[in-house]
Amino acid sequence: MGEHGREPRAEEIAAVHRAPAAEWGGRIAGVLYGGSVTTRNAAALLEVPGVDGLFVGRAAWDVDGFLTLRETARRATGA
Repeated sequence: MGEHGREPRAEEIAAVHRAPAAEWGGRIAGVLYGGSVTTRNAAALLEVPGVDGLFVGRAAWDVDGFLTLRETARRATGA
């Protein structure tokens, strides 16, 4: 959960992820989002402009969670 127990909105995440691109332009290979990623919100997070991947913690601690997240990322990226 984000600050004060509230998940950030997609617009908030996108604004933060635009900052490195604005600062460093094309010299960025990708920006990962790493705030409270779950199997429930991973697909939506991967749709946020500027989010190039997810930095996952507890949601990937068990095999089922890891496999669910891997499948979600595969579908989101078309890989």
